[in-house]
Amino acid sequence: MNFKVYSGALLGIKSQLVEVEATTFFKSLPGFLIVGLPDKTVEESKERIISALKNLNLDFKVEGKTIVNLAPADLKKEGSLFDLPIALSYLASRKALLFNPKDFLFAGELSLEGKLRKIKGAILLAELAKKENIPNLIIPKENLKEALLIREINVYGFETLKEVVKFLNKEKSFNPTTREEFKIHPKENFPTDFAEIGGHQIAKRALTLSAIGKLNVLMLGPPGTGKTLLAKALISILPPLEEEEIIELTKIYSSAGYLKEEEVIAQRPFRNPHHSASKSAIVGGGNPFRPGEITLAHKGVLFLDELAEFHRDVLESLRQPLEDKKILVSRSNYALELPADFIFIGASNPCPCGNFSNPYKECYCSPSQISKYKRKLSGPLADRIDIFLEIPYQSSESLTQTQESSAKIREKVKEALEFREKERRGDFSLENFEKALKLEPSAKNILDKFLDKGEISLRGYFRTLKVARSIADLELCPQIKKEHILEALSYRLRGETSI
Repeated sequence: MNFKVYSGALLGIKSQLVEVEATTFFKSLPGFLIVGLPDKTVEESKERIISALKNLNLDFKVEGKTIVNLAPADLKKEGSLFDLPIALSYLASRKALLFNPKDFLFAGELSLEGKLRKIKGAILLAELAKKENIPNLIIPKENLKEALLIREINVYGFETLKEVVKFLNKEKSFNPTTREEFKIHPKENFPTDFAEIGGHQIAKRALTLSAIGKLNVLMLGPPGTGKTLLAKALISILPPLEEEEIIELTKIYSSAGYLKEEEVIAQRPFRNPHHSASKSAIVGGGNPFRPGEITLAHKGVLFLDELAEFHRDVLESLRQPLEDKKILVSRSNYALELPADFIFIGASNPCPCGNFSNPYKECYCSPSQISKYKRKLSGPLADRIDIFLEIPYQSSESLTQTQESSAKIREKVKEALEFREKERRGDFSLENFEKALKLEPSAKNILDKFLDKGEISLRGYFRTLKVARSIADLELCPQIKKEHILEALSYRLRGETSI
């Protein structure tokens, strides 16, 4: 008897429908064969399935040979999520199950005892079911919360294979889980508050502008001045995630297998990879594929501490995502486009020993060592940085002064963003340039002079305008004024002398 059920294969942060077909030849020698380009995990599923069926005492005939085909046959099938659909098609082909396969999409890993274990990418499969007009999704109970982010489908979470069989055979009724049972509560668990950081008023203002305009920042200064603390505090003043952003981030983390039990990503991510990270770890890749740090930082912050210690090719790989807010990962067997809309924060010492320009300690680095250290950040990459900051040591007096909390700064950011939305200026594309910026003639003249003299590039010209617009929004000013341009230029030109 032939029988077909539906499942899905994960392709990066997307999924594709897979038909799990099974047929049994009762007059053949006993056997169980899986075809359709399965990987080792899928091939081993037959052992888990047979053990689960025996341990659950499910009544089915063991004679004959069963062939399971995963279609389309030219798509490589990876992961343990095919355990459940293969087991159900196996049972149905042996007449132990009878249901309408067009009404369900299945995914789940089986233990030897027949329990359903958590899988990667459940939210992607829920999205696939909605796209393919399949009304019901059956998954492990641990994956319920992420799958319930997708509306307009029924999601069932089961703990064992036996429960699924009883449900499909209508021996026992189960109701789909509702969204009300798994309400999303955005987290407010920030590692650092600006109130805990003494001094650094210029840096705090610059990071506030970064939160408003999604501006990239590079901090330069000797060790121990607070660069890492400032970067970590940025996440505490960013606006909360919208529902669409929560879904997008949960899809990314679920596909990578980074979701904890019954969790969704409800807070903006802060990614801080070590400087020994490989290019593949930052960009994404591997077999099976996993998104890299630039995608895991989507809608949040990517912080590279000790920037000059990263490999040169790793730093250069940031150029495309910083410009396009996405990245195309091309390998011999796949090409995937991944989102990469993040705020980039870099921190670096001014030299290998860290004491160059330090008034309190002597620098022992030679001029050639300092020059080589600074050249790690190439001109094209530096051109994509919006704000350059020097982070000096703070006086003891500044450390004892009352500091503004992240909550108050976050309110300012929120007010600025609402002001920007109210003005309805749109984006900062070339087509929408004049309308979006509302630039005073005197302010434009100053910036034009810097461009004509070659002191800033054309990209730097537009990035300076973006910083100036953020300053104006912070001050709730409709137009970019002369003082806004001068402040924006001070952040940019500081980088020309520091790098």
